[in-house]
This record gives sequence, structure tokens and C-alpha cells, in this order.
Amino acid sequence: MSQALEKQEAANAARRQIDQEILTLKTRRNTIASINQLPLELLSKIFASCVIRNTKSWVRNVTHICHHWRAVALDSPQLWSVINIDGNCATTWAEIMFRRSKMANLSITITRPSPQVATIVGLVLGHPERIEALHIAGGNITQIKQVFPFLTSPAPLLSTFSLNLPEYNSPLPILDHIFNGETPRLRQLELTGCYYPDWDSPMLCNLTSLKMNVKPTTRPTTKQFATMLKNSCCVRHLELFNCLPAETDVATLPALGEVIFLQNLAELRINSSASACANILNQVSFRPSATIRLDIDSGESYQPEVSGTQLPRLFSSLARSSDTVKAAPFREVSLSVSYQSLQLRMVIKPSANIHQAIHKEEGFLVECTFKPLTRPSVTEQLLGSALPSISLKHLARLRLHFTNNCTISTSAWLACLREMPVLQWVFLNGTCNFFQALRLDLDSLIYQEKQSTERYNVNLPRAAVLPKLQNICLDDMDFSQHDTPLAELLADLFIERYERGAILDELHLEGCRAVRETEVSSWRRLLVR
Repeated sequence: MSQALEKQEAANAARRQIDQEILTLKTRRNTIASINQLPLELLSKIFASCVIRNTKSWVRNVTHICHHWRAVALDSPQLWSVINIDGNCATTWAEIMFRRSKMANLSITITRPSPQVATIVGLVLGHPERIEALHIAGGNITQIKQVFPFLTSPAPLLSTFSLNLPEYNSPLPILDHIFNGETPRLRQLELTGCYYPDWDSPMLCNLTSLKMNVKPTTRPTTKQFATMLKNSCCVRHLELFNCLPAETDVATLPALGEVIFLQNLAELRINSSASACANILNQVSFRPSATIRLDIDSGESYQPEVSGTQLPRLFSSLARSSDTVKAAPFREVSLSVSYQSLQLRMVIKPSANIHQAIHKEEGFLVECTFKPLTRPSVTEQLLGSALPSISLKHLARLRLHFTNNCTISTSAWLACLREMPVLQWVFLNGTCNFFQALRLDLDSLIYQEKQSTERYNVNLPRAAVLPKLQNICLDDMDFSQHDTPLAELLADLFIERYERGAILDELHLEGCRAVRETEVSSWRRLLVR
């Protein structure tokens, strides 16, 4: 019996030796593979490019391939420095990541913090000197406040900090004892549902990106807000929702030396009333490469007579903020109107030739959204004060989009047509009275020419309304829904323009209804191509 056991043990030992030799040969083969000839630092960087946030799928692709890869990965702390903690999930993996990160700088995301994850939260936040990025989101005020006690020490390396509280919670004030007010490298700050009661906080200095979306109990004064902008004059992205200075604190226009020049500004997005937005634009200036997005909230009770005075002031403030608006008026305007909102998009193109810039987005861009709008009459009054507030003399492109049967009266368009002498391209979607106004304006022009001939025996040159107009695009329009048949109206306009030497180049129809082939054939004969 003992001899049999000895023979079995000898056979097992021989097998283990063979397995070890096979493993040695596999290791040697892997060693001479091209990718394993790379320096360890370079291989580690390749692994870092495979890391996918908020998932563990990349781990198997890196550590379960061969011994060499696993050894390199486990000895690369930077691979394990992106730690995600979810209050609804187990924390075992987060603890493993933190242990393997050794002394590397940390990027931490905490979602829905709860008492179940308090231990691991305290562990990772107990090393503020290593935290490079910190994102806290979800949960409620009670859960978010449970994290604050771990954020009392200075964070010298912190460059990105975001704190997002769901909208259904009350606004949460952030006290200055967070990080002890010492975050010298903080450049990106995002706050949703929370705010700083002290707008002079050191965390609001030297920022390159600031996003705030909250309705604080006390808004900053214009002076406090201007001071904050001065402290972050190199900001590139600035988004401010519901936290601008109160309208009662709207200041008079500052002196030229007091205007804050945001030299690196790439995008400015603010949400408030027209007067509050104008107040901020009065305080700043920026380069022509900036993109400006204004979400004008008229509040629950809209007063047209108030906005009628606010909007001209808003656009004059915008023009004052950028030298581009002064030097080159708007060349493209896009207007979208529904029962709920009015969106106005304005672009200053560097090229006056609309065919060269038709598909390009370069140039100074302004987007305005006005809401809520509950009645078509309110929309028209708002439009009547918005378009006259901007310069249309160099306008080359006009895009109009109307939904829910919203429209603008013929009289409102008549007031604008003569302000667009170089308009080249028009896009119309939905229903509007643009062509009816064009017809009436042309009738008025014909009447003036006739009166001049009969009274003064003077033949005026046969001018055309919108003499530079070359392209018309009609999209999703019903030709049967107009008092005057739209097809007949277009034919009359094309004939008049043909006789006056203002021939259109192109007419595009897409998704239009109630259009007959005979009408299209008659239009084709009146166009260049």
C-alpha cells in the first residue's frame, strides 16, 4: 500500500514539474511578444487608456490576460485612482481600488451617499491631500450633509469639484469651512441645488469653469457678483441659472474702466429675466469668439409692456459687451416660435458671402430663449420688441420656424422687411404671414411708383422688395391653409421679381402639402435654376 502511494506521489511531482516547465515556456513566449517589449511605464499608460469610468469591465481586459500584464497593472496606482462609491451598492470594490491606488492622486465620485457607505466615504475622503477631483451627486439634503464632516481639511490638489442635489430638494447653503477654504488649484466648480451664502468665498476665485443652477434664498448684489467675476477673470465656461443679482439691484451702466474683460471666455449661458441678463452684460466684455446663450424667463405673470422696454436694453447691453457686435452686425437670425417659448438665434459670420458660410458655425453666436409664452399675442409683442432691438441692415440669412399654428401678423412683418436690404436666404417652416407681407409691401411700392408718375411725371426706378433675395426654402407648409392661395401668391411675387430684375436663384420645397405639379412647373420657368 505504501509503495502505491509513493508511486502516485512521484507521478504527481513529475506532473507538477511538467506543468511548471510549461508555465515557464508560456511565460518566456509572452516575454518575447512585441507588446511586452515595451517599457513598463508605457505599458501602464496603455492600460490607463482602457479605463472606463463607473464600470469594472476594463479590469478583466487588463489583469486577466497574463502574469506580466497583471503584475504591471497591480503595480500602477494611477489605474486604480478613479473610485466610484454608490450608496445603493456594495463597497468592497471601492475599498480594493483605494488600497491599490497607494499614494496616487484620487478622482472620487460619490452617488447617493448613505449610512451604509459611511466607512468607505470616510476612508477615501480622509486623505484630502490626494484628492484631485470630487463629484457628489444624488440623494437628499440629509445624505449630502453626512459627507460634509469629511470635507473640513485643506485640499491642495483639488482641481474639479461638483455638488449636484436633485431639484426637489430645498437649496442647500455650502459653508466656508468646507476644505477649510483652502483649494488653491480649484479651476472647475459645478453646483446644482446648492450655493455659497458668502459670494466672496475663496473657492470662487481663479476658476476656469463655473456652473451654478440654484435659486438661493439670498441673491448676490451686483457689486458682489462683479467681485466674483473679477476674481475669476480667466473663466472659459460660465453657466449661471437662477442665481443672478436680484432685479431690484440692477445697477446703472458702469464706467468704462469698471467693465470686467473676460479674455478667455468661450461660452456664457445665463438664465434670468431680461433686465437681470442685461445687468450682467453691462458688467462684462469678451472676445468675438464667444458663444452667448440667454434663457430669458418672463416668470409666471408676463407683462408685455415691461419686456417691450427690457429687450432693447438687453440687446444694447449685448452689443456693448462685445466689439464684434459693434463692428459686424448680425448676418444670420434663426427664430423658432411656439405657444411655450420663443427662441432667437443670431450669428455674426466673418464672411459676407452667405454661400461660403452657409454650413459653417464659426463666428459670434447668440442664442436667446424666451419663456413661458402662453398666448400668441404675447409672442407677437415679444417678437415686435426683439427684432427691432438688433441691427438687420446686414442680415443675410433668416430662418423661421413656427409650431402649433403660431404666427406673426402681416403688420409685424411689414415693419421688418425694409430693415433687411441684403437678405439673401430665407427658410420657412410651418405657417406664417411672411409672403403676405411681402406682397403688401410690393403693392405699396407699386402704388408709390404710380403716384410719382401721375403727380410728378417722374418715373421711379423699378425697385424690388428684398432685392438681394436669392434662395427660398419652404418646409412642412400647407398651401391650402391661407386666405389667399399660397401658390398663387408665390407666382405673383415671382413674376413681379422677374420683371424687376430680381430673379430668384433657387426654390426648395420639402414636406409641403397641397402643391400641384403644374404650379411647380410655372415657378420653375421664373427661376434661374
